[in-house]
Amino acid sequence: MTCQTSNAEWAAGARLYMGDLATPTVYTEIAEVRDMSPFSATRDDIDVTSRGTSASNSSGWREFIGGYRDGGELTFEANWLIGDATQDEVTGLLYWFSSNDTPHPWRVVSPSGLRKMEFCGYVSGFEPDYPLEDRAALSATIKISGAVTVSDV
Repeated sequence: MTCQTSNAEWAAGARLYMGDLATPTVYTEIAEVRDMSPFSATRDDIDVTSRGTSASNSSGWREFIGGYRDGGELTFEANWLIGDATQDEVTGLLYWFSSNDTPHPWRVVSPSGLRKMEFCGYVSGFEPDYPLEDRAALSATIKISGAVTVSDV
């Protein structure tokens, strides 16, 4: 008997890394990330409809071309570890949110460990949560600045 299986990857192995501003960049894994949406890219629509005689114009349809691209945001949730060096106010996410506006390198490694996404961005959202009957949680947002590149590790 032959069983077919999907080529999909189980997402549990994906990892998020924060890079420093050194040359070469040194990446450090963000501790205890649970859920992550790597990026939400969009593109501007430029309306180029004219009063000319194009086929779509003469039938009442607007025409568009693509404009600027926006890498969007990376969002993630982690276990909130207030004293961890990747999340604290000295070297971690809280530092990058409250004390530094400079975009810096980020890397997401695929669950297989074979592919990576790299981009520059800054911490634009930082939201710790202490629910009464659950774990301490952290939701964070990275605003992507520039292109997202995807390549082999």
